[in-house]
Amino acid sequence: MILVDRQLKDLLSQGSDLLQNYCEKNIQSISYDLRTEAYDTSSGRSETCDLAPGEFVFVESREIIHLPNDIIGHVLLRNSLIRQGLQMESPVYQPGHKTRVYFRISNLSNNMISLSQADEIASMMFIRLDQSPERTYDGKFQNELNFRNMGE
Repeated sequence: MILVDRQLKDLLSQGSDLLQNYCEKNIQSISYDLRTEAYDTSSGRSETCDLAPGEFVFVESREIIHLPNDIIGHVLLRNSLIRQGLQMESPVYQPGHKTRVYFRISNLSNNMISLSQADEIASMMFIRLDQSPERTYDGKFQNELNFRNMGE
């Protein structure tokens, strides 16, 4: 079951740390609009990014998630950015995962796309599972609050 706005607000008002550093106005009917903290490239971290055709960048959210044992997080690119020619890749965030939200966007258009910290690029849907899994997330990106890795 996808959590709707009322359910998300109820969880957060009850002190859940499901979503830290959140902004209530970013809670949408079936998702939360993530705010951009920084862009992580092979040359460093920046608050702005000019993405040439064919280039990609990792985006780091301001928000930190701490998923309970019965909720997963699914990140989706916002429609306005899809229409500009961006594509996104993101993991499914598993039960028990605590981290900032990270995802990669690629410019598939023929145009330079300028991005800034003010851009809300993606939304996260929270999906409640029918039951908790036997094992929750305990991988190498647990507690990743600062970007650690990018392939060559």
